[in-house]
Amino acid sequence: FFWKKRLRRRLKKLYDLGPQDAFVAACERIARKNPRWLLENDASLVAQLDALLPRVHGEPRFVALTALSHVARCDARASVSFAERTLRHLPALLAARDAQTHALTLRSLTATLPGLAAEAARWPNGKKIDASAWSEGVKRVEDALWASSDASVKDAHAELCVAVAAAVPSLADHVSV
Repeated sequence: FFWKKRLRRRLKKLYDLGPQDAFVAACERIARKNPRWLLENDASLVAQLDALLPRVHGEPRFVALTALSHVARCDARASVSFAERTLRHLPALLAARDAQTHALTLRSLTATLPGLAAEAARWPNGKKIDASAWSEGVKRVEDALWASSDASVKDAHAELCVAVAAAVPSLADHVSV
């Protein structure tokens, strides 16, 4: 367990002193092999990655989003919070002119929807899917990417619309879906 403490200290040092691109890259490497490790200790590393997501640009943003999507795939609670945070950061993520980031954002959100729907069905009095947030998110995606010429972005957008219609039936007739 000594290596865990040492690695956490090194990651904290990278985050505090910079460059934060190196912190993002290190977290992504860890997330590729063991995404649950980033959730340990109150998921502070995930919170730090999330805080950096709107502030970094270019390749580091894509790498941070990749790490967060790996973590979201490994845990239901992480998936719910990933979807909430990503919907909040959607304007910043869509403002970048990076088709790779757009496609990853849309595919990651699509991947969270079946789990969110299952959680909402399993806990009828618990946390539900926020239909208004998803409605606003789908509208933002439509407004930002309607003229995209990248095939992977178009495919990811179509997959997201299908997933939203399946997970949130009240949005199936929404103009942007």
